[in-house]
Parts: sequence; structure tokens; C-alpha cells
Amino acid sequence: MSHVLVMSLEYFWYKKDAIIRVYADDRLAEEIILSDHIKLKTVDCDATWRENDIIGPKNYCQVIIVPDKLFLIRLDENYLRNHIRIEVINNFNNYSNGFMTKFAYVKFKYMFIVPECALRTNIWNLLEQYDKKTTKQRNRFNQPLWPYVPAYLDITSDHSSVAENFFFEETKVGGDFSIKIKLHRKHNLIHLGVPGPGRYMIHWFFIRLLWAFKAINKIDEDQ
Repeated sequence: MSHVLVMSLEYFWYKKDAIIRVYADDRLAEEIILSDHIKLKTVDCDATWRENDIIGPKNYCQVIIVPDKLFLIRLDENYLRNHIRIEVINNFNNYSNGFMTKFAYVKFKYMFIVPECALRTNIWNLLEQYDKKTTKQRNRFNQPLWPYVPAYLDITSDHSSVAENFFFEETKVGGDFSIKIKLHRKHNLIHLGVPGPGRYMIHWFFIRLLWAFKAINKIDEDQ
């Protein structure tokens, strides 16, 4: 079964294009060339919900602010064994005589993994029914969310500040570096990192994110 790694980031271009390589263990899965800035944009999710009769709870802010690109990377489950490794080649700056005023950088925002079949409306309708039936049986403050976002303990890096601050919105990371995120299996699903104990709650923000970029049902259109 194929999975999809979903990656969202901001990017400031300077001098040359950055390169991001994604590996499943040591197998190259995707090479991404960043040739222009990736800035934030505002998305009105309410309009998308009305147009598509979308599932999910309605008691949230309908407007989200996200980077204006979303990367979807297909990964074969046969190669999802130990970790995801991401290499960033982006060592471009105006360093001179001990001073630097400009540099190319990335800001990682969100990253998660889902089975490819989850990018279909009917699957999320089923998950909504599961979420409604089990919500009253759980402590919403202690339950793991799915899709799961890795914690800094799940991440190692050759860059001194990346692992601990990987998903901090204001962490600008320049230069060349790599990160490694451990994979974990639970409830027959593959996760980036190790989710906590208990039954899942659905991470509806990520579903809104996928809808905002028309990623739901896109796999059927591409086939």
C-alpha cells in the first residue's frame, strides 16, 4: 500500500534554488527544487466546505493561514521501515568579512503521513462517524491526534537547532542540513514519530489543509 508524506513549509529564496531530497530509509523518494519564495496565504475553508458538503466538526475558525504550496510525496510501504530522512541543500547567503544580512532559509510548518486511500472523501466520512461515536468515551485533552505530528524527541538532525525547533513557526533554518524522523506502527498505521497511548482523535485541521490545496480525491484524478 502506498502512503503520502504531506509537507508544508515557508521558503525564502536567495541567489540559487534550494534542493530538498526525501528518503524512505536510504531510498530516494523525491527531489524538490525550490525556485521561488513560498509565502503565507489565507484560505477560506468555509467556502470549500459549502461547495463539497464536507465532513468534520464546524466549531473552528474557518480561515487558515498556511504556506502557499503543499508537497505530497508518494511512498511505497515496502520502504517505510525505520525512518524518513530529509536533506536540504540551501547554503546561500551574502556572508562577507564576518557579516551576513541575507540568507536563504526554510521554515517547516507541518509534516505528517497518511495512507494514500485516506485522500478520498468517503474515507473521511467514515472517520467522522468514528470520531463522533468515540468522542464521549475519551478525554479529549489526553488522546493522540491522527494524523500524528512528530515531537522533537522523534527527530534527529546534524543541525544544532533543527530537531528541537523543527516545527516552531518562527525558526528560520539556513544552510545545508538533514533531519531524520523515526517511523512507528500503531493500529496498522505508519506514523512519523511515536504517538501516545489510547484511541485516536481526528486531527481535523490537517483535513482542512488537504482540502484547501484540493488534495482530497486528487489521486483518483491523476490515475
